[in-house]
Amino acid sequence: MIFKKKDKKITWKKNGEYYTVFINDKEVKGDIPSSWLGNDLLIIVEKLKKYYLLKNYANLQDNIICEAEYVAEAETILWSKMEDGYYLYENCETVNDESTPLRIKDIMLTSYKNAAYLLSDYDTIDDNILQEAVLISEPGEIYWIKAEENFYILSGGELLNLKYSGNYCEDDLLLYLEQEEALFLLNDYANADDYITCQPTRIAEKDEFIWRKVGDSSFNLFRNHESHHSNSKSTFHSDDAIAYVPELNSSFFLGNLRNDDGEDYYGVQPLSSNVYWSGQNKTYSLIVNGDNIASRIGKHNSWVGSDLLIYDPETSVTYLFQDFDTLQDNKLREAVIVSRSAKTVWRAYNNQFWIWHEGMKTGKCEHQMMGNDLMAMPTDLKIMFQLQNFSNSQDNKLRVIE
Repeated sequence: MIFKKKDKKITWKKNGEYYTVFINDKEVKGDIPSSWLGNDLLIIVEKLKKYYLLKNYANLQDNIICEAEYVAEAETILWSKMEDGYYLYENCETVNDESTPLRIKDIMLTSYKNAAYLLSDYDTIDDNILQEAVLISEPGEIYWIKAEENFYILSGGELLNLKYSGNYCEDDLLLYLEQEEALFLLNDYANADDYITCQPTRIAEKDEFIWRKVGDSSFNLFRNHESHHSNSKSTFHSDDAIAYVPELNSSFFLGNLRNDDGEDYYGVQPLSSNVYWSGQNKTYSLIVNGDNIASRIGKHNSWVGSDLLIYDPETSVTYLFQDFDTLQDNKLREAVIVSRSAKTVWRAYNNQFWIWHEGMKTGKCEHQMMGNDLMAMPTDLKIMFQLQNFSNSQDNKLRVIE
């Protein structure tokens, strides 16, 4: 059988200007802190660490045993309304003078010891009714309150005179606070009820990027107070995406964008390049500035040892996929830009040479030396190329012919 612990019975009686408190009919010795509340007396029984109320104490006759009314645990901050103000109690002491009231539309807040408390139902409650002051912000914490078409940023119970700028992301509001040098999330701001205190979430420090999925396959990208997604381009690679932001000339890797539920924000760093490739079963993807351009390359590719040389006929840019022959795991890798304009590249080793024009390896060449240079004309092109400093360029490295 389990026996329930019986609650202690707290009683009291008045003795002229003094009073006596009993726990289970045994007198409590020593001083008992107290404070007036209209005709009632608020006390703390320190042995039990609880607040009690001695009802109608001022009018009660002496030596009448009455039961004390339990109010709250001793660590609770209490308040009661009086005329146009309030009393605030800590350990049975009134601490009004140490608090700072703040009225925002229909709510009353108070700042005490740099923490913020809500005085619930302040406008409708009667005087001298004890209530718990609801802690809504620990010392130094920032919080926000929506009030009709406006919002307020506070710390403790004080309005912060902050410089800020914001962006909407779906129903959220992202707020960059300059003094904090950080980006804060006001979650579901559009649907938030008025006069409800909410804790913002610090989601990024100064100059850090964050992103969130919106819709089926799009995204929003933010840094500080700026949004960077209106002109962006992106392409999927498996379930991930590579996004390119023209105004930043930067690409970003958005992991698992395809399957993300769009509920969370993620930190992200700009990639080191805007050009990436992947290979699988000897086919490839080539992502440039957020576009997969592999389909337009056509015949303009050729082997260079175990590497693959790619020429884009639309932009005249030549790329190299290093070790393409063996790296067929479909992972994204940075492509080497061999040239941004030249159509022809060459390399030489042991006085042998090879020429690629528009990404395709040329046939046999008629050639002759001219000083340290080599003049070569592929028989299938009938174009004369000058391989400059050929004699000293026998390191098998690709070079361009301008």
